[in-house]
Amino acid sequence: MRTKENYPYIYFFAEPNVVFVFKIEDEKYLTVSELSRRGEWTQFEINHEDEFETFHHEEWKHLEGRGYILGQDDTNIMAKKINQLIQKQRKSKQKNDRSVIAPVHLVSSASAAGALRYGLARPKTVIGFDGFFQSGPYGSL
Repeated sequence: MRTKENYPYIYFFAEPNVVFVFKIEDEKYLTVSELSRRGEWTQFEINHEDEFETFHHEEWKHLEGRGYILGQDDTNIMAKKINQLIQKQRKSKQKNDRSVIAPVHLVSSASAAGALRYGLARPKTVIGFDGFFQSGPYGSL
């Protein structure tokens, strides 16, 4: 199954010539069982599989009155791809949101710095100073 992303839409091409379009309505991850209950599905029929590369759902008339049965493997792939697109969108938003400032942790030993780097969730910045900085002076840093 081939896919194409056009957020908030994701296109799935199923042989021989059907394109399923899923519209992501929120940024919550979904399970396979939620595929039919969350989001918005539409189906399209293309003339040849090469048209999938340039396919855009707003330029086509969607199919009405047809039903399709997909195998478990295909629905698993669809859920995985949708969740990957949601994750990609979340990361993109987080990267572009300049109001979120990651905390900076200053510690006075290499072992404490290592422990914090390992134990803290991302995003994080840990700066470890050698032990002799723990008693100052900090004025000339």
